[in-house]
Amino acid sequence: MEIDPIAVIGALVLTLLAVLLTGPGLWSEKWGWWMLNRRKRDGAKPRE
Repeated sequence: MEIDPIAVIGALVLTLLAVLLTGPGLWSEKWGWWMLNRRKRDGAKPRE
């Protein structure tokens, strides 16, 4: 059985789109806010 490269690319694009659409949602709750708090604590300037 051969894997269709277009199907694989389509699945990856849909996954990436879903992650981007959630924005500061589910995925950043785990590590996004932790990184922001660490930057504030360390005194590093956030990106503008």
